[in-house]
Amino acid sequence: MRGIIQRVFVLAAVAVAAAACGGDNESSPPARDGTTCSAEAIAADLDLSGQLLAATPTSTSCDGHWAIMVWDVPGDSQRLVRYVGTKWTTYVNFPHNVCWSNAAADGVPADLRHYFTSR
Repeated sequence: MRGIIQRVFVLAAVAVAAAACGGDNESSPPARDGTTCSAEAIAADLDLSGQLLAATPTSTSCDGHWAIMVWDVPGDSQRLVRYVGTKWTTYVNFPHNVCWSNAAADGVPADLRHYFTSR
């Protein structure tokens, strides 16, 4: 019984933490340095064209410096973006051929490694 109660408390803590973080697509709170992880704010900084201008963006894995962005359009609209100076810029569009050693040298966080080839 004690194990079940502990699991319930853990699940409740996770739910509270997730709610406190806000959704990726809603008005996300600013990161530590004041940058925002809001998909709309990130998209507004990017040099978009064509169907992406009218599409709905989604941001994931955002830490205030790096984020994965994708739009609700046919095909692969996913890209890795980074915050440089005062705005978000595209680091790579998917698919790409950037290897992990180059990405790591550019400061890409280790939790995004699975988006890169190993060589």
